[in-house]
Amino acid sequence: MGLSKAAILFLFFILLFPAVILAGTSWSSPKGTFNVTPNIAFLNWTNGYSANLTIGMNATWGIIAIRNESTGANRHTVTPNYSQPATGYDPDSCGISSDTSFLLYVKNSTGSMVNVTQNITQGDSETLTLFSGKNESCPPGFYWGYIRIENSTDSSEYYSLPVFMHIPISSSNELNVTSMTGHFKGKIPSNAKTYHSYFFNTTEVPNATSVTITLGWSNYTQDLDLFLFNSAGNLVAKSINTGEPETLTYQYLPKNEMWEIKIYGNSSREIDYTTVGGALYFSTLNATNATEESQQITTIDFGELNASEKKTAYIKLKNEGSTNLTNIAESHELYYVRTFSGTGAGNFTIRVPDFVTKVRASITWNGSANYTIKLYSPAGTLISSSTNKHVNANVTGATQEEYVEYNPTGTVGLGSDGIWRVEVINNTQSLNTYTLTIKEYLNASKWVSTNYTTMNISAKGEENDSTVIEFNLTVQNTTLSGMHEGKLKYVAGYSILEVPFKFNVTAGELLVNGSFNSSTLSLKDNIGLNKTVTISVLINNTGTQSITLHSHSNSSTLNHSTYYMNFSYEVPYSLNPGEGKPLNISITLDTTKTSDEAGLYRGWIWLNYTNAHPYSAFNLSLVFNLTQYLNVYVRGVKSGDGDEWVENPSTTQNITIRAEVFYINGTEITSLSVANFSGVYLSNKNVSYRIPTSGYLTLSNFTTSLYRLLYGEYWINATLPGSSSRPGGYYDVYLTATDKEGSATLQGTACNGTLIINNSALYLSTEDNTFYFTEGTEGDEYFNLSIVNYGPKTATGKLVLNSSDSDCEYVDIDSKDAKSGCYSSKAGDYFIISISEGEECWFRWDFDMDNVSEDVTCTAEIVLDDPSFNDMEVSIHIENLEGSSETTTSQQSSTSTSSSEEEIVIAQYPSSLTIAQGENETFTINVENIGDVDEEDLTLEIEGIPDSWYNYTPSQLDIDSIDEDDFTVTISIPEDATIKKYSILFKVSNENVSDKKNSTLIVMPSEETKSTIDEMYETFLENYTSIEEKLHEMARSGKNTTRLNETLQSLKEKLDEFGNLIESNDYFNAAQKINEINALFELAKTLVEATEEEVKTTVAQTEKAPNLIWISVGVVVIIIIGFLAYIFLPPPKQTYAVKKVKYAPPGAKKPLIQEIKKLIEKIKLKRGYKWKKKRKGR
Repeated sequence: MGLSKAAILFLFFILLFPAVILAGTSWSSPKGTFNVTPNIAFLNWTNGYSANLTIGMNATWGIIAIRNESTGANRHTVTPNYSQPATGYDPDSCGISSDTSFLLYVKNSTGSMVNVTQNITQGDSETLTLFSGKNESCPPGFYWGYIRIENSTDSSEYYSLPVFMHIPISSSNELNVTSMTGHFKGKIPSNAKTYHSYFFNTTEVPNATSVTITLGWSNYTQDLDLFLFNSAGNLVAKSINTGEPETLTYQYLPKNEMWEIKIYGNSSREIDYTTVGGALYFSTLNATNATEESQQITTIDFGELNASEKKTAYIKLKNEGSTNLTNIAESHELYYVRTFSGTGAGNFTIRVPDFVTKVRASITWNGSANYTIKLYSPAGTLISSSTNKHVNANVTGATQEEYVEYNPTGTVGLGSDGIWRVEVINNTQSLNTYTLTIKEYLNASKWVSTNYTTMNISAKGEENDSTVIEFNLTVQNTTLSGMHEGKLKYVAGYSILEVPFKFNVTAGELLVNGSFNSSTLSLKDNIGLNKTVTISVLINNTGTQSITLHSHSNSSTLNHSTYYMNFSYEVPYSLNPGEGKPLNISITLDTTKTSDEAGLYRGWIWLNYTNAHPYSAFNLSLVFNLTQYLNVYVRGVKSGDGDEWVENPSTTQNITIRAEVFYINGTEITSLSVANFSGVYLSNKNVSYRIPTSGYLTLSNFTTSLYRLLYGEYWINATLPGSSSRPGGYYDVYLTATDKEGSATLQGTACNGTLIINNSALYLSTEDNTFYFTEGTEGDEYFNLSIVNYGPKTATGKLVLNSSDSDCEYVDIDSKDAKSGCYSSKAGDYFIISISEGEECWFRWDFDMDNVSEDVTCTAEIVLDDPSFNDMEVSIHIENLEGSSETTTSQQSSTSTSSSEEEIVIAQYPSSLTIAQGENETFTINVENIGDVDEEDLTLEIEGIPDSWYNYTPSQLDIDSIDEDDFTVTISIPEDATIKKYSILFKVSNENVSDKKNSTLIVMPSEETKSTIDEMYETFLENYTSIEEKLHEMARSGKNTTRLNETLQSLKEKLDEFGNLIESNDYFNAAQKINEINALFELAKTLVEATEEEVKTTVAQTEKAPNLIWISVGVVVIIIIGFLAYIFLPPPKQTYAVKKVKYAPPGAKKPLIQEIKKLIEKIKLKRGYKWKKKRKGR
């Protein structure tokens, strides 16, 4: 069981202010008729699990009762705190059943077992002893609760005595001395503020030399850390892994001390470590000096060693215990180590050769500072970072630590060797001193060898109770100069004995261009130039001994096909420890040698130094990129009035482009004329739209001198033709610069995206623009159109679904509804729109069909008064009901009604289909040839759904006269398909005959979508409650809430319908209600805003609700977040605004179901969302 909030606070108070609690006397309440000293009782091994309580009387007299019984009416509340498993324990004594408490006794000064003392008079006192009835034979861990002490003459007068008790891991409960293994288990409650604590005696297993403690739990996405403290309260070992079990080992154990295990992790959910649990594995294996057995080995120090030097040590392994140790395996660990210290932010560099197998950097400190540690590769790539890992240690009182690791597959490799960097960031103002330790792990098998093989070691005093190991250490030539440390590990099961060793290598180190073995020096310049390029590369001796040049060689030239560059170099002869000298290289660019051929010219320089490590030889590759490209930078674009706005797009005007041009090596070019510039065009940042649609703008000088020295830029005018129909918004302005160097042409292109055209800019989109209807019916589907205004100017013209096609005379098109605030009026087939900057709106039309004499297809188009990026057409198919088959022959007369010689019919087909998202259905379509001619190459089409939704076999049918055959059809519905009823048409045809049949496909929601609709309903209800609270607040302020009240009433009715449909598992029709509910929420939001605007409140002036996302009828999922954000969240961040224009980033469109899932998660995070399904009536 977990601690209550009150208990947690009480424990913190004890930890922070122990003197206040332990030294004081507490009085009963409410009258203070008696007192209790001490006011808290600790029961553990230090006091024999007993505590004396002195009760003093302040009243005239009284009868004091101590309610210490473990069951019944006088039951106390002391119980296990860690939800320890109860198996194997007495539930009536250990307090592990739901109706019992821990067995506690009370005795008086005569030794009598009592729970009531009589007749304590004023000024007198009585001393009683509280003690445990079970001591260590209950599950290990922490027990706590209260014992009620009351005045029997007035039972309302009482004092609740806190009782705290620790039961250690021992042979009386979870420790088996024979197997030398103990266990502890529990559950850390959600959002825990305190750690779990377990104690054990270091001599519980006789002659134990070391202990290994492991901890596992049910879900490793939650984090637990493990700490071990000695009897003085000092941290001696810890394990702070992430995403995996914890393991720590300590040796050599002192005799007969009580040590503490601390466990802590903070999670929003309970952390259960009862299944895997914690374990202690003791070892009695001892390591001593083989030539002096009384010397227990704590560390073997080999001192200073040179490269290739060898050392040998002899170790005696002996079993000091009474249990045989079996299958003891040996392993080795070795690493190069460096330590740094500091008190604030800092950067530390380390030398990492290619053969390193792992890099680990850790920072430890004590105090209130909060450090972050980051590890970077030589390329500057962030490899790993660690923040707030220390929090668990801070709670337990352990030394705080952050660590990062790089653990490649195999070794670091030549591509990543060189100078790595560790960054320490101080996240507070505190300047606590820290220690930074960096370990570079090596392949120990190349350095370490022993004569040991896996073996058994008998119990102490028996034959074969010990063995002597010959430990050989050979320093490799591939070594770094400095301190190395390692361990020999001897493992029997989980029991571990470690024999640490260390040595300091003194050697010279060769480091060239920041690498040990090889490096590539990359240079670049332009074709057409004759020059000499000089570069210096630093050669360092980072070791502790001098190094001397032995030999060197080179490739003579840098080559690219048959073209080449000559080069020369000067190499330093010797370097002292810590010294660095330059390697000077001169490369000659000669167009007679390169013929202005662009490409990569390659060569090399090879160096060999005596006494250099980890490698004596180094290969420096030279790569020279000779290119025709220039670096062009467009620093800004200004309109005619000097800002970044094209205020009047209908007027032809100049825009001024400010640019800089550089050779590829960084040298600026300042002598170009306007003839050197070209390729200027504008490209909209949100939509694929170009100005001009083809070709480029005309250029001219801004001033006589194109390059303006005062600004260090070229100022180039580009003429932008006027057009009132041009969409506005942000545009990238592209510019190309060209330069001639000899016979070579150099060129570069760049753009700047700050120019704004002051006009509306509408982008149209829809999920479905093809419809199938039967004549004389009212359409049950709507055409839904989404429009986004990417321009800074509000669109205010007419939006028409134009039906000028002659076949559209059979269709009555009506503007039905639209997102609130997006139009001012509507009539017939049009809306008068009002779409502001950055706003996304939706519009909807419905259809009524007249009777037709034959099947017709009507094509209607969207017509706008405002500028738009794209066009939109709607295709409406109307079926004539007089005949469902269509017969066509080349000889058939248009007036003939008799059966032709060639005729087929679709005899069998599904008249309706119902398929859920993400599922499929297979069926057959039977085709009969009732004509006199054999029909070949008959194919199947299904109109009304995307081609990707269906497939069929065979691909063609050949049917003899008066015969039949089948198509086998599979329709597969995508997971994100729109939930709705689709009118589909089966058509079988070849070039001579055809037949078609109407059908209906109903796409039902998947189980995942149903869950999303459930969550959506939850959000709807929360939003409704929020608006309702806002309504009451506004009404209390005297505002007119009539329309808002009416809207909420309508909204409540729709939510009731929505909830009833969900309750009856009718998710299909529930999905059809979403748009109506969305529109009502939008209207409610508008009414709230309008009412607040009337009284000009601060909220209405400073907080603008973000646009709601409209989703068409039948779309599965939607989150109404606009009003939620308005009520609860801070104002949205403006992405990029100049003169109130909003820039919406391109490529923002994603599959709708993904967007909605993200919105759901966002709401959960913002609101602390917890799923609790709501149904109607709530």
